[in-house]
Amino acid sequence: AAYQPKTGASVIFQKDSGGGEFYQLYRLDLVDGRTTLLTDGKSRHETFIWSRRGDRVAYTSTRRNGTDADIYVLDPSNPATDRKVVDVAGGGWYPLDWSPDDGALLVQEYSSIAKSRLWLVDIAAGTKTPLTPDEEVAYGFAVFSGDGRGIFATNDKGEEFLQLVQIDRASGAMSPIETGINWSIEEIALSPDGRSLAFTTNQAGLSMLHVLDTALEQRRLKSEN
Repeated sequence: AAYQPKTGASVIFQKDSGGGEFYQLYRLDLVDGRTTLLTDGKSRHETFIWSRRGDRVAYTSTRRNGTDADIYVLDPSNPATDRKVVDVAGGGWYPLDWSPDDGALLVQEYSSIAKSRLWLVDIAAGTKTPLTPDEEVAYGFAVFSGDGRGIFATNDKGEEFLQLVQIDRASGAMSPIETGINWSIEEIALSPDGRSLAFTTNQAGLSMLHVLDTALEQRRLKSEN
């Protein structure tokens, strides 16, 4: 479940029936307590994320053929706005983040625990572009940088554990972020102003919280390049 990010007047949540795992999206209005079904009531719907402005939700649905998890967008205040943005192949597709201007989505294609890939989806054009190559590398969490020109992500390329990297949105060039932490990074989140990246590490079964100054990291990358 997630609050509408600007006003908090509603909540979007997922629910199935009878443990069937065919999750539907619902809007709960906190003023009057009414619940509204937003999806078709029968297909499988997975990860959803609010846009930065809080006027749309991106999510996946198998309604096209019962198998492929296509990317959809809707305005939760008006379910009639629901539309498919792009077709995909396979069920392991998950929207991770909206760009700062709400014009693009960062999407993960999950193939296995050892292989996944990141894509950019242009919402207006209805196109998807690979951000990372098709290779045996696992990607975890990923978010847009504050200016939208870069991506902060975790992957295990050349490493035993998931580590932080920064990806240039235009070229796909990837730079490792040296944290000095030899444990897998589990989750990442960027502050609203884009200045701080919070992340957790799994250190022998304990989750530890860390914060990275993104401005310092940008200066380091520029000096190296």
